[in-house]
Amino acid sequence: MWILAVVACVQTDPVLDTAAPPSAPTAAFEWESGCDLAPIIAYSSTSEAAEGDLVQLLWSFGDGTSGFGDLVIHTYAESGPFEVVHTAVDDAGRERTVREEVPAIACLENQGQEVTITDGLASPLALIANVGGAESASVTFLIDLLDDDGAVVIPDVPGSRAVLSPDMVVVAKPPDPWPCGEDCDRITDMRVRLEQTYWFPVE
Repeated sequence: MWILAVVACVQTDPVLDTAAPPSAPTAAFEWESGCDLAPIIAYSSTSEAAEGDLVQLLWSFGDGTSGFGDLVIHTYAESGPFEVVHTAVDDAGRERTVREEVPAIACLENQGQEVTITDGLASPLALIANVGGAESASVTFLIDLLDDDGAVVIPDVPGSRAVLSPDMVVVAKPPDPWPCGEDCDRITDMRVRLEQTYWFPVE
């Protein structure tokens, strides 16, 4: 189960398209930063039509990818900042665009990992750090065992659960070595994912 953990909601100063006609829609959006081993942002449009109805809400996420809709969740491959462009289009084809720089920073960081194979058992281990600032997190890890090409050999190995205080590092690994049988010879790497994350303020 995936849960988007909201860490912060920030509204910075947007740059509006002043060349659009007065009857064009109002373009605006808000965003919330979720937490993962990669930056994840939930974008929410607050655009409104000046006349008629909105028919398109378009997004350019600043990393070469795009989307559409009033609420989109986007995962970045690396930390930003990124210039996000949001365009609102009404039923008469009038449009207005707003641009805003979004930091997009990962809250958790993988600081090193390795997989040891012994007697038909795989022992994956990674060091995960909380770099999310003044927040603590309760996390449950999942681990994929990979081959040399990054293809998944064994998916969804249950990992450990941990509470991560600010600047703390924990070990992500299965409770016991994981049987890999005939697949052991193919396993050379691993990937840590989050099955569940819950963030709470530090008192």
